[in-house]
Amino acid sequence: PTPAPQLLAFLPWFLAPGWLALLCAILARRVLLSLWAVTVLVATGWFTLPYGPDAPAASGESPAKARFRVLSANLQFGGATEPLLDTVLTEHP
Repeated sequence: PTPAPQLLAFLPWFLAPGWLALLCAILARRVLLSLWAVTVLVATGWFTLPYGPDAPAASGESPAKARFRVLSANLQFGGATEPLLDTVLTEHP
């Protein structure tokens, strides 16, 4: 298993050090580093934009296209609640 999901969960937080790097590059008058910092900030912002709090919702749906489906549930020994049992019986997973 790779730590990719855990690292991608912190992707929006990478914007803060990116802004700091841009500020330091501008203060040091390093044009190439400034361009790199702007490129990283734009790419990170563009990648996280669809999932932000102000993301546009198309017809009331989330931007994700995947559908969540329960693969297993401990219904025999887990003391499942009645709504869960009803859902499993109606959905027939």
